Amino acid sequence: MSQSKLSHIALAQPSDITALEPLFQALYAHETPNAATPDAGTCARHIQRLLDDQTPHDMIIAWGTDRRALGLAAIARVTSISDPRSDHWTQIDLKELFVLPGARGQNIGRALMEWVQSYAKQHGACRIDWHVKSDNADGIRFYERFGAKILDGRLSMRKTL
Repeated sequence: MSQSKLSHIALAQPSDITALEPLFQALYAHETPNAATPDAGTCARHIQRLLDDQTPHDMIIAWGTDRRALGLAAIARVTSISDPRSDHWTQIDLKELFVLPGARGQNIGRALMEWVQSYAKQHGACRIDWHVKSDNADGIRFYERFGAKILDGRLSMRKTL
């Protein structure tokens, strides 16, 4: 695989589904290393669903100079439930930030985070929230370079159904 340099970052479009399949396969392999990678058709249906107007997420894609999708961020604009101050209503949830292993170390993650921060400011958001695995020291250092802090007293919880 040749090293593709970052070309641009843009919101994903339905016409990008085929180009996004390898990125989503790599994301799945990263998140579930002992599972079989889903086939391209399964990934395509998943991507199509994520790009549907009915989902709350926007997909942001980092495109390489060779027109390959090198990284992604998934965000959602949400309204604060607990803060009644109007300047704190809009918040951004960063659901995912992922860069292909072969494209890491090229500032693609940095460019995606800068894009997300700019988007948040343009939409009047007062904060960006996300989860990071507690053993992901590189990820924690990466996010801290953007001014992020680990929140005292907060844990991620999940109930599998």
